[in-house]
Amino acid sequence: MTLTPRVLVVEDERNIRELVCLHLGLEGYSCEGLANGQEALARTERERFDLLVLDLMIPGLDGVSLCRAVRRGGQNQDVPILMLTARREESDKVLGLESGADDYLTKPFGVRELVARARALLRRPRQTTVPAADDAADPPVFIHGVEIDPARRRVRVASTAARWSSPIRNSGCCICSRPTPGSCSAAKRSCRKSGVATRS
Repeated sequence: MTLTPRVLVVEDERNIRELVCLHLGLEGYSCEGLANGQEALARTERERFDLLVLDLMIPGLDGVSLCRAVRRGGQNQDVPILMLTARREESDKVLGLESGADDYLTKPFGVRELVARARALLRRPRQTTVPAADDAADPPVFIHGVEIDPARRRVRVASTAARWSSPIRNSGCCICSRPTPGSCSAAKRSCRKSGVATRS
């Protein structure tokens, strides 16, 4: 989570949207409001947020569809989601939760309850973090004096670098990742054909 939590409120009723942003802002959160689900999806694809507050019935893309789209992948796939709706039926609540929402609040709601639920969701640890630019690529692996760098597709032995070619590409992947049954045997055969020494 960022130093100042970023909250995106997607609510087509202006009074409710501004009220939610006002009180979350008083809690020290950086809050932004949108009235359209399609615009909100575009924002979540470009920027990382710490909490999403979604109304169920919004134009452009409804709250359930927006929630599912966010959960499918991207930098906000694990963001806490609080869903707001005027519908009180159990089936609507179940639909919202099964679409990926973490909590559900029915209208009209108390401001104190809204803030408490938002605070509780923000306390939950995110499953994924944004990797730093230097850590985005796979790091080199050192095995028996051999350095294998999958990001640069390079093998270095005794400070001598060489780019690996197609015949030994699988062997590098086998060493650098979790091997599947039989994959290392096939990789060793490829290495022998290419003149690369292997250990039994």
